[in-house]
Amino acid sequence: MLLEDLGLTHRTKDHIIWRLCQERGFYLLTANRNNDGDDSLEATIRREGTISSLPVLTLADPNGTLSSPAYLDAVANSLLDYLLYQEPFRGTGRLFLPTKWPV
Repeated sequence: MLLEDLGLTHRTKDHIIWRLCQERGFYLLTANRNNDGDDSLEATIRREGTISSLPVLTLADPNGTLSSPAYLDAVANSLLDYLLYQEPFRGTGRLFLPTKWPV
């Protein structure tokens, strides 16, 4: 599902997107790692995250997913692990994809 499918845009503040994902039980997949202000994704995770919050899944190297099939495979495997074994990862705030590289 894309932001537009939820009536949001790429200009929507990070804290609004994060809250919506938490309320609806959606995982947020992003390449965003900044902590630029109180409304940033990182600030929101630190301020509002709880032990039951879904983690934000963050691409460690977004360009690598487009340029390396092996890297994309590692990202996909990490994503599947996180989704299949969800409970241990609740409350962790942010998880990076892939979990390890090189494969």
